[in-house]
Amino acid sequence: MRVFLAVDVDSEVRKKIAALERELRPAIKSARWVREEGLHLTLRFFGEISQAKAESVAEALSRAFAGLPGFTMEIRGCGVFPDGRRPRVLWVSVEKPPEAVFALQSRAEAVARTLGFDPEKRRFEPHLTVARFRGPVRNVDSILVACRERAFGVTSTAEATLYESHLSPSGASYRKLRSYRLEPVG
Repeated sequence: MRVFLAVDVDSEVRKKIAALERELRPAIKSARWVREEGLHLTLRFFGEISQAKAESVAEALSRAFAGLPGFTMEIRGCGVFPDGRRPRVLWVSVEKPPEAVFALQSRAEAVARTLGFDPEKRRFEPHLTVARFRGPVRNVDSILVACRERAFGVTSTAEATLYESHLSPSGASYRKLRSYRLEPVG
């Protein structure tokens, strides 16, 4: 099973990001867009693992997240990975990410290492993937101008979720394996 840990964003933020997709879709023919209901902030990708390993991850995360606070995130602006010359991913940004999101990700990474997963190679940059490019994109600058300063809203996070991902030709779908309540904000 293909497993990852994420926090979700509220429906109003997802609707605004979906509106961006509808606006940009005609200009980006070579993109696979993330479905509105699938928009999330990934904290740790565990990869293809066994059911038993997924259960070990789920239990270890329960202990690691005890007492961690929830948080509020402002979703604003966009960018591409790895860079504008070779864009592979279009993302929207978490503006001034709160320290609590880094604490959550750091504990998830510590659990992963304790359970024998390889360390994450890339530095954690809080974002929501909107599209993956399947080929060259020539109009990156105009795409970024359309969304670089756009505000998508504010979302409160009261839980993290361990998901199983199913890939298909029509895109990914997700099934919740376990949710982890965070302490109320404020």
